[in-house]
Amino acid sequence: FCVKNSKTMMPGPPLRKECPYCHEVKELLSLISGNTFNGEQWSDTKSIYPMLPHNSEIQKCPSCEKYYFLSDAKTLPEGKERSFSMDTGHLGFDELREAYNQLYESASEDRKFILRLNVLYAFNDKYVRQGVASIDSGDDWEFFVDNCKSMLKMEKTIPTLRAELYREIGEFEQCVKYLDTIEPAGEFENKVRDMIRERALSGNRDVFRL
Repeated sequence: FCVKNSKTMMPGPPLRKECPYCHEVKELLSLISGNTFNGEQWSDTKSIYPMLPHNSEIQKCPSCEKYYFLSDAKTLPEGKERSFSMDTGHLGFDELREAYNQLYESASEDRKFILRLNVLYAFNDKYVRQGVASIDSGDDWEFFVDNCKSMLKMEKTIPTLRAELYREIGEFEQCVKYLDTIEPAGEFENKVRDMIRERALSGNRDVFRL
């Protein structure tokens, strides 16, 4: 048993994806092996595994700059040269707002949820996980609140995340009331709910590490 090897992330030949619009080829990460060492889980359901990165479900073409779902891009054969890519195509909040404006109207319900969940993650990345204080006003905040309120109405939003969304938009009383209506779950999930309740009661809306 080799501890060093167990912690190794090994990239494979790049995943070659063709833009559905202009057919530009984008090379993305593929993994031969990885692991969950030093992983993080957050209250908004985002998981971060430095040794097990994954490609974003929403990509931006480097050529025509249009956005597309990764599953809509044709996968091309491996290139002749032996190489690898560490690009996962993850987008920042401003880019995801553009992607939302382009893709949302024609998206399926499942894809609408994917778009909104990524907007949630990216907002929290920008204003909390990257160390910037949360904002109380402005266009980003208004878009974020609207996004959360829309997610509250979606069937795919699980109960614990639903409570978290109430807390993150500052509806602390509603968060606590909703938590009181949720059926008990497993030990870990119940603990997360207690952590959400504690922060709602103290008026804290920042996403937090579990």
